[in-house]
This record gives sequence, C-alpha cells and structure tokens, in this order.
Amino acid sequence: MKRFVLLLVLGILLSSSAVLAQDTIKIGFIYVLSGRGAVFGEVAKRGAELAIEEINSAGGISGKKLVGIFEDDQGKPEIAVELTKRFVQKDRVDAIIGVVTSGSAEAVAPLAAELKVPLIITTATTPVVTGQKCNRYTFRVTCTTDQTLKAAALVAAQAKAKTWTTIGPDYLLGYETWDYFQRYLSKIRSGVTFLPKSEVIFAPMTTTDWGPHIKKIMNSGADGIVISLWGGNAVDFLKQAAQEGLFNDQRSVIMTVAGSMDVFVALGLGLPQGIWFGNPYWFQANTGPVNEAFVHRYQERFQVEPSYSAATAYTGVIAYCEALKRSGSPSPDAVVRALEGLQFDAPLGKVTIRPEDHQALFNIVWGQTSQALRLKGGKVIRGWDPILSFGPDEVLPSPAEAGCKMR
Repeated sequence: MKRFVLLLVLGILLSSSAVLAQDTIKIGFIYVLSGRGAVFGEVAKRGAELAIEEINSAGGISGKKLVGIFEDDQGKPEIAVELTKRFVQKDRVDAIIGVVTSGSAEAVAPLAAELKVPLIITTATTPVVTGQKCNRYTFRVTCTTDQTLKAAALVAAQAKAKTWTTIGPDYLLGYETWDYFQRYLSKIRSGVTFLPKSEVIFAPMTTTDWGPHIKKIMNSGADGIVISLWGGNAVDFLKQAAQEGLFNDQRSVIMTVAGSMDVFVALGLGLPQGIWFGNPYWFQANTGPVNEAFVHRYQERFQVEPSYSAATAYTGVIAYCEALKRSGSPSPDAVVRALEGLQFDAPLGKVTIRPEDHQALFNIVWGQTSQALRLKGGKVIRGWDPILSFGPDEVLPSPAEAGCKMR
C-alpha cells in the first residue's frame, strides 16, 4: 500500500512538473555581464526583464508565462557557444535572445541553426550573421555595422576633415568599422585620405590607460577620427582624451557604437560638444506611443532614460512574443516562419523583419552633442542637436549586397 501511495505521489509530482513546463516559455539570454562591457549588458538585461514583466502581467502568451534565464558570456565566443549548448540541451529553452559582441554572434549563429533554436540578436552588429553566414534560425533586431558606417560616411562627408584615422577594439567590430568607413566615405566624397593600417589603433578590451593612444592620434596629422569603442572603454577614452585636449583642435569626431545612456551619464557635461554619435535608438528620436510608454516605464523603474541596448533587448522580446502570437506555437519552425516578414511597433519605431535575410528594417538615428539636457531623474547629460534619421533604403544593403543566401 505504501508503495502504491508513493508511486501515486510521484506521478502527481511528475504530471505537475509537466503542466508547469507546458505553462511556461523559456528564453535564454546571452549578454556581457562582467568586465569592461558589464554596464552595457546590465542595461540590456533591464530592457529584456521589463518586456517580460509587462507581458506576464498582461497574462503571458496564451496564458503561458515567460521565464528568462540570463547568463554572462564575458564577451568570449567560446563561452557563448557553451551557454548556447546548455540553454538548448539542459535548460530546454524555446529561444535565445541577446549577444553583444560580433565574435560571439559569429560563433553562436551557426550553432543555433545546428540546434534548431530561434536566435534573435539584439546588440551584435557584424553584417555576416544576416549576410554571408545567414541561416534560417538567426534573426537580428538591431542595426548592422555596414548600415551604421554608411550613415557615418554621410555625416563625415559634410565635415571639414580630410584625413581620417580610427581607434577601436581589437576584434571584429573595430576592423569592420574601419573597413566600411573607408569604403563608403571614399565613394561619397572625393579628396579624403585615410591613415594606413600601421598607423591606426585597435586596442585590447582590457585597456585602461589610453594616454599613449591619444598622443598617437594627436600626432598623426589626422583631422577626423572614427571611434568604435563602447561601454567602459568609451567612457575612459573620452575622459582621458578630453583631459589631453584631443577635442580642442576642431577635429571631426564620429562615435559609432558608444551613444548609450551609461556613457552619457558617466561623462555628464565632461562629454565635449560637437561629437557625432550613431545609434539604433535614442530615447528622444521617436515620439510614437510605444516608445513614449517604454521610456516612461523605464524611467519609473530605473530612474534613468533607456539606452539603446535596453531598447533593442526589449524589442527582441517583443518580436519573439509577436511571433508566438502569430504562430500559435512555440515550436522552432513555427516561430521562424512567423518571424519572417513580421511587422510590429517597438521603441525603435515601426519594425519589419526582412524575410530574405532576417535583418530588421527600421530607421537608425545620429545626433551631435550640444547643450546640457536634464533627465527626469535629475542627472545632466549632453543632449543631441541636430538629430538625424536614416531609413533602411538609404543605408542598409540589400540581402544580395549583404551576401545572404538563406539556408
């Protein structure tokens, strides 16, 4: 009799676990949550968590609650790969969202296809994951490096600078930024020159003393600088560069990925005026109701305006949930089909996921640092004026140009 009761209890527990599993939708999130890029990943985590909370408080998706599992890849591709395997094989997630560095994105995208799990990239910008190495299971809801640099070239073409140099991280993002900038600007404007590879700078992510690099730039003869540093590296570089007088000589300065709120808040009015920043999102650039509601909720919750990594992470969750509603099933194949061609409103504006390569189409924004701007929480940062918007038709390569042959 005791054996029968024990078996009955075990059966009830197991069936309860099965019901619980059926009543939740698991999402694995990969972000950089430690080291120099930690603040960037933490902000993205906030955006994703906010979206999950909003969806769950509204009843979930067909009654199923979202469960987010957040992990730190430290910006290392090999860790991102191990996390992806664990998410799918052990945690049994229904989708993976996030990925910050281009190296991690390149490593994880083909694995997502192999494991047949939908991957929605929210931060990494390397073009290859929706270009030459595109696959059926990989999607992106942020901009691409070449899209950003086409816009950067349009901005640079109006600047006085005639000789350009770069400083960026010593990995794929830094290299691609410089390659695309040279390619696009040389087509748009004649008479510009670029310093040779031996004279430009790609610094390790562990760099803290930027003094030697700043001196090299100041002595290079370049009057234009394109900078692809981000997170803590961008903050430290800009602080030290301002102290060294890098911005005192009327150089044209373009920053391609550092326009995040953590950078602006950390620097305050120590951030010089006249620097151009390019972003997939700036909280003031879109006055649509979805963004206004997002900004309001984010401000209330975190006492600061949202950064672009928060907005794209939020958008990634919304895209996945819209696909779940459209498909009526969390099965990978159904979600993939639903994501292709999906149109929805997000903090970024109106978004369409291009079915041919799975790249999100939306307007990216650029702005130049200007007068002081007081945030609702009381912090003072540099505002943007002017704010420019570039549509995908202006700056985003076509799937054929990107080299995507969907497999």
